[in-house]
Amino acid sequence: MKRRASSTGIDHIGIVGRKLDGLERAFRHLGFNVAPRCALLKPAAGGGFEPMDQVNHHVILGNGYIELTAMTKTSARHHLAPLIARYAGLHIVALTTDLAEASAAELHRNGIEVPAPAGAARDVRYPGASGTAQFRWFKLPDEVAGEGLFCYVEHLTRELVVRPELATHANGARDLTHITMCVARPRAVIKRYMQIFGVPARQGKVGYWFDLAIGKLRVVDRAQLKTLYPGVEPPYMPWLAGFTVSVPSLAETAACLKEQGVRAHGKGRKRLWVHPDDAGGAIVSFVRSATAA
Repeated sequence: MKRRASSTGIDHIGIVGRKLDGLERAFRHLGFNVAPRCALLKPAAGGGFEPMDQVNHHVILGNGYIELTAMTKTSARHHLAPLIARYAGLHIVALTTDLAEASAAELHRNGIEVPAPAGAARDVRYPGASGTAQFRWFKLPDEVAGEGLFCYVEHLTRELVVRPELATHANGARDLTHITMCVARPRAVIKRYMQIFGVPARQGKVGYWFDLAIGKLRVVDRAQLKTLYPGVEPPYMPWLAGFTVSVPSLAETAACLKEQGVRAHGKGRKRLWVHPDDAGGAIVSFVRSATAA
């Protein structure tokens, strides 16, 4: 199979919390199957890997995963530090690539300067699968994608992380359909992201959409966000507000959330959503499979 140099698909998204225990409880409460905790690792000076002072859980979906993550030691030098200083919630958007170096070179040709890809790993301890899951990644510059930590990720041992047997959830979650970004001036923002994605944004009923190879990115302003999610106020601007997953039955998802004591909004419409106060700082939305939100 020919390997792609780059891709505009979403590999995974990351919810950053101050304490991982709270994030884990919140997502289990929402009916997600949260995989066992693993530690992130960075290259050690003498070879091999050493702790990155960061731990996470994965929520495996059919087309990627959600990373729940937090620092184990407070440090202003950690790459999560400036993110959690803004707010707890959705911060990380990892774009998939099969060849990190080729993707970096392609971005360079498009006028986007990025650092050389770096190695990293996860110490995976899943039932039936454990080991050092290695990957290569690089961050996009803030002047192009400063609304969050946007990066490219090349998995070297993806099969250790994305385990199909962990992709069954009580709330019915199947695939990540899209993420929603709230900004002051959407038109200015989408011009920058067109440099990354290489595709134009289309105007939808509410906001602008980037239709990616895997998942979508919706860009809205504050007024449009209130239309979508009444009563939700951005804790910071710009804000990666939340994400949406598909489910086979909204009625069954609603019943699961009710059983867990979670208040679901949007009943009687084409989607359900949970307030960020109940979901680690991110709006979590559910739509019926093959239905646009």
